Amino acid sequence: MREEVIIGIDAGSTHLKTGIYSLKGDLLSIKHFRVPVYHSKPGYSEYKPEEIFCQMCRHLQEQLADSYHPAAIGISSFGESFVPMGADGSPLSDMIAWFDMRGEELINSLAEKSGTAFLYHLTGQYPSGKYALAKFLWLRKNHPDLIRKTHCFLFMQDYLAFRLTGQLCTDYSLASRSMLYDIREKKWDPGLLEQCGIHPSQLPIPLPSGGMCGKITSHASQFTGLPQGIPVVLAGHDHASASVAAGLKEKNIVLDSMGTSETAVFSSYDIDMDKAFSSRLCSYPYLKNERRLIASIQGCGASIEWLAGLLFEKNIYRHFFQSAQSKKIVKEMAPVTLPFLRGVQEFPSLSASVMDLKDFHKKEDLCYSLLEGLCLEYLRRLKAGERICNTEFNTIRAAGRLSTEPVFMQLKADITAKTVEVLDQSEAVSQGAAILAGLFCGCISIWKPKIKTSYSPSNDFDFYKQRFQKYIEVLEEICQHP
Repeated sequence: MREEVIIGIDAGSTHLKTGIYSLKGDLLSIKHFRVPVYHSKPGYSEYKPEEIFCQMCRHLQEQLADSYHPAAIGISSFGESFVPMGADGSPLSDMIAWFDMRGEELINSLAEKSGTAFLYHLTGQYPSGKYALAKFLWLRKNHPDLIRKTHCFLFMQDYLAFRLTGQLCTDYSLASRSMLYDIREKKWDPGLLEQCGIHPSQLPIPLPSGGMCGKITSHASQFTGLPQGIPVVLAGHDHASASVAAGLKEKNIVLDSMGTSETAVFSSYDIDMDKAFSSRLCSYPYLKNERRLIASIQGCGASIEWLAGLLFEKNIYRHFFQSAQSKKIVKEMAPVTLPFLRGVQEFPSLSASVMDLKDFHKKEDLCYSLLEGLCLEYLRRLKAGERICNTEFNTIRAAGRLSTEPVFMQLKADITAKTVEVLDQSEAVSQGAAILAGLFCGCISIWKPKIKTSYSPSNDFDFYKQRFQKYIEVLEEICQHP
């Protein structure tokens, strides 16, 4: 007899992950696919949506075989990118990657005319070239014929769901990440659509995150192995889906999702949008009545990989964290690092820098200083989140590969003076999608995450309080005199 399971899809911008989970939320099987990035011109980056969908189908066929009987499937994905789909359901072009900034000048011009604060309070997003709005403005200027030919613009989650159900839907969180969505009225904003030359009928219907888009069609069943008629649930933006796995419905919990970038995800029913705007933190509706607040450190894992690659030739991660651990014992003389290798939300053009660097410093000092800088910046974003949500978050739940590094997690607990809990399963996005699917179909009644390791703050609070004050002073000085 085949085991009943739930499926979680994480359509990430680096990897596609297809996870099979038990009805208790435990991972039974997962497959990864490195998502290729194509470059039609220097500085341009695109994805091929059909390639991603076909790989998902292959994953499902291989994993399901004769072993499992899926009860439901949940899908989550990255935001900001869209598939221009023709009337026959085929993509009319590749997807412009979220980090492709070709429309940045156009959205900056729109923000100057309309008012940055107005756009932020309307959409919950601070104007940036990464959002779909910038890409639509670029298309209207350079390829207006593509806009006219497009039957519906779908985000990655929506495109995969459409291929499985035939329904044209999205969820609140991904609609918000387009920067075309009025988060107060929960509808597409007609003024922004007009700016882009888009008709409302060319966009999917927004639904509450965690709701059903449709059911598996007979055609989709044939090439995926999924049973016809099981529900397809929209788990939404990848960071929000991960927050479900982290159990953010519990009080005073914040998610720390660590990968190439690092993201703090806060759950709240009441967000002070004026304070959020001043800190340039983004927010959107999620599930039925909740909100998610997002604070990002653009180059967390990327910074570690970069420095480790410069300092070490082999086993670079092992040597990096060992070096940081050895320095942590004698940390007083460490330089101060501003970890902005890929900019910072308030000042995207700001670069990384190292202060108080002396000729007696060694590799160990640089490794420790980078980890300390990342933790100090996380604390700065955490404090902003607490002000905006008017809540003190006392526990950080960490997910991602970097959460397995003890020196990093203990340092984060010490610097933030918060308990850091590492989730038992690092694949939080696909797990969150599966949990939402299970909750929808009734396979899961309540969810409480399993904790693998817990780190408590040490007695170095006064020392790190002084380090944080120095960090803020250095940051403010550089921002005033870039």
